[in-house]
Amino acid sequence: MVQINSDCNITAQICQQARLSRDARFDGQFFTGVLTTGIYCRSICPAPAPYEKNVRYFDSAIKAANAGLRPCLRCRPDSAPSSFAWLGTQTTLMRAIKLIEQGFLSGDNAGTVESLAQKLGISSRYLHKLFNQGMIQGKDGQKMSKSRGNVINPDDVIEEYGADSMRLYEMFMGPLDKSKPWSIKGLQGCVRFAEKIWRIYNDIAKHSDQADAKETTQLLHQTIAKVTKDLENMRFNTAISQMMILSNHLQGLDIINIETLKRFLLLLNPFIPHMAEELNAQMN
Repeated sequence: MVQINSDCNITAQICQQARLSRDARFDGQFFTGVLTTGIYCRSICPAPAPYEKNVRYFDSAIKAANAGLRPCLRCRPDSAPSSFAWLGTQTTLMRAIKLIEQGFLSGDNAGTVESLAQKLGISSRYLHKLFNQGMIQGKDGQKMSKSRGNVINPDDVIEEYGADSMRLYEMFMGPLDKSKPWSIKGLQGCVRFAEKIWRIYNDIAKHSDQADAKETTQLLHQTIAKVTKDLENMRFNTAISQMMILSNHLQGLDIINIETLKRFLLLLNPFIPHMAEELNAQMN
């Protein structure tokens, strides 16, 4: 007969098998309360396994603590996957967002950013740093949420447009510290840019050992300098814009120096690595 513990949504038999084999797949999914010692452990706890009659299973550390059990000092269940300690800075950010959504910074009794930071136990400077990481919003300009039906599944995007195109678009959307709405037109624009790059490198009739014109050489050097600087400062969107300018210029030429193409490919590699690797193999 299958036994289901009222404190855990996983059957007792599965929990028993997982803790006896120290199965890491169940780490954080349930906790084992040892009634004889008054502690609770993770499924991977290295301590000798207690008898089944002396244990009780919980699906959260909070339930185990509420039952009067102490965290094990050997496996540290307070650091299990999905715990506050395991999530790190994400936990603080989630708490801050929840307080803001509850109206901490709005209304008649609105608090300040400084008071919000104080409530979270961090400095206001660190709070600003946490929020200076932009969020990709849904097509409606709101935070992606299943309830709103505006979630974009990356697997679907990759299947239709390819991993390189998605990577390129995410880097081209805008500054990292700004929230940006998802745009299918913007994604398709990056797809066209990638396709243009492919055509330039596969139009072998234009490839030559002949030196480039002065204008082309200058634009290449400007692009190398800007992309290098923008990568160091994580301004990926402006780096891609500069490479688009160079690609438009190269597409209009009758002859393109092979060394110019090789140098341009080095710049493209961090943005469209799969395509760049294939083009590099073709050129060699």
